[in-house]
Amino acid sequence: MKNKILIYDDIGTAGVTVLQEALNKEFSAKGILIETVSADAIIHQNALSSNVVAFFMPGGSADYYHLKLGASGKQFIRSYVESGGIYYGICAGAYFAAKKAVFEPQISHLRKINDYGLNLIDAIAIGTLQKELNIKPYEPTAAATAVVLLQDRINSNSYAAYYHGGPWFVKKAQSKGSVIANYRLPDKSLPAVIVEPIGKGLVIVSGVHYETTATALKKCLVERKADYPIARKIVSELDRVEPLRRALFQKIIDYTRV
Repeated sequence: MKNKILIYDDIGTAGVTVLQEALNKEFSAKGILIETVSADAIIHQNALSSNVVAFFMPGGSADYYHLKLGASGKQFIRSYVESGGIYYGICAGAYFAAKKAVFEPQISHLRKINDYGLNLIDAIAIGTLQKELNIKPYEPTAAATAVVLLQDRINSNSYAAYYHGGPWFVKKAQSKGSVIANYRLPDKSLPAVIVEPIGKGLVIVSGVHYETTATALKKCLVERKADYPIARKIVSELDRVEPLRRALFQKIIDYTRV
């Protein structure tokens, strides 16, 4: 019986408390446990067993995920998905799942172009959107963040979410994936959320942090002593679009049916 959702939490993750709280709120009443899991548990303890409803690879550093999990850890993740599991990749977790990851290619000290070898989606993940959003290149401050608007690819519904360094996607010609939401940018739209089947399972990758609420972000910023004008502005904007953020969260989470 599938009775738990696992969130990867190891070297490289940028903190999973917000995601864990959001998932608990959604699934605890349905009897689903929300737990964290380490690379060691995936590789040596069969953590991704048949009782896992979904596995979340959160924001952080895909480079560290690659190094810590290694070939065997990635094979366990891929086998889990192919056998009927669900992989959710958020920001770094989306770069990690892609056929190829391209990060800040025009900025020499940030540039990373990698094939991490997980290959769960037939797409290239490219970031960041610093030029399109008129924000700073990637850095761990509010100056490199934004609240972005998105649009449903099918019914034109509007969404919103917190953005901090995530990718957009270029699907390969043979890809079976579907774009379910686009970034709504001033002069164009780019794929922001993709769903792709693999084996008996499903992969959902997102360039935005759909789990992050204004309340959670404000708490994080205060804890980091980052309560300066840009941070306050981002929190205010995110609070204003909470119904749109919640709609995106629900659309994505609904792929996990329990």
